[in-house]
Amino acid sequence: MKLMRFSMFTVCAGLLLWNGPATRAQATPQTLYHVTLDTSQLPSHPAGLFSLEFSLIDGSGVGNGNSTVVVTNFNFGTNGAYNGDPSTNGGVSGDLSSAVTLVDTAPESEFAESFIPGNTLTFDVYAALSLDTNGLSDEFDISILDSENAPLPTLDTITNNVLTRMTTSNGAAITVASYSTDASTEPFASGPPLSFAPLVLLNGTHPPSGSPTLTIMLNGDGTATVQWLAVYSNFTLEESADLLNWSFVPAPETVVGTNLDVIVYPSVAPAEYYRLAQ
Repeated sequence: MKLMRFSMFTVCAGLLLWNGPATRAQATPQTLYHVTLDTSQLPSHPAGLFSLEFSLIDGSGVGNGNSTVVVTNFNFGTNGAYNGDPSTNGGVSGDLSSAVTLVDTAPESEFAESFIPGNTLTFDVYAALSLDTNGLSDEFDISILDSENAPLPTLDTITNNVLTRMTTSNGAAITVASYSTDASTEPFASGPPLSFAPLVLLNGTHPPSGSPTLTIMLNGDGTATVQWLAVYSNFTLEESADLLNWSFVPAPETVVGTNLDVIVYPSVAPAEYYRLAQ
């Protein structure tokens, strides 16, 4: 593992509670993301047959048709391929052979289609999401299902076991949260835990060479924001209290402009250290 430079910050742990006001519906401009999944653990895993699932959830709960997501340019890697016919619900069209389009004309529009995993799975996501009149965001989720149609366990903090979640907080920009699989939990179908994380690149850019630098900012509520350039989204954030024992920070990464932000709750120890690792 390649270890990058780190920053140090000390702060007491705290809790942020925010109740946002209702707002009028606002839509984000269409944004392109390139998603890469390391599926090399899946071909021989007993929990297969695996399916790729997309969900577009309407924030208003009625399906007002003001958000659209197009997923295209699928590549299943060496020996991989799409497989069978899709299962759909709501405003969904297309399949993994070309492109999948989801429109929130139902409370939840869902797509699932099985695939034969290769070493990697890549695709592009064109997303335009709305903040509905009730102040809740339309939401686009990406998951992988096992042979029992249960999502692979992930570190998703909202407990839906998604790999990637896209929302908007203001109708002007999309927030992306990505979660690795839970390496301590077996898939529902069978077999050992899986360990991989999605790589989501804004505007399809590729990670540059070199070493990213962390910036850490106090938020004034007992939390801190750890930030680095989004083009380095192939790195993961780790923390330590002694510079000897490092652990993965399970908090979601949020795309903010050209940066990735992670909200952390540093311990009350004399110091808390953070670094990026690859």
